[in-house]
Amino acid sequence: MTGSSIGDTTGVRRAGGIGIIVTAFASGALGWLILALLGNIAREQEIVLPGVVLLFVQRPWLAALLALPALTLGLALFRTRRRGWMLAALGTALTLTPVAVVLYSFVRVLAPLYGVE
Repeated sequence: MTGSSIGDTTGVRRAGGIGIIVTAFASGALGWLILALLGNIAREQEIVLPGVVLLFVQRPWLAALLALPALTLGLALFRTRRRGWMLAALGTALTLTPVAVVLYSFVRVLAPLYGVE
């Protein structure tokens, strides 16, 4: 069957690529914003932060930097014809990295405000 679309997963890969691109962009941009806000809260409340959290709170642009590999893999997934599922899995895992950093920083900044250590 020539011209058949059976077994062609190009559309699925492109949709996955677009999803990873949008999610990586959102996690990087929103991570930057949230870390900047957490930095202001930590300064106002004079909260002592551990090293990793302090690094990300003082330099919120690092959240956007962490999202760049996922953004790159999303673009590769959108354009490639091979290794689509591998790129999708790796892109999804890399998209979760800035989300995990922001979540950990969020907990470490707000925990002292509520008396949780």
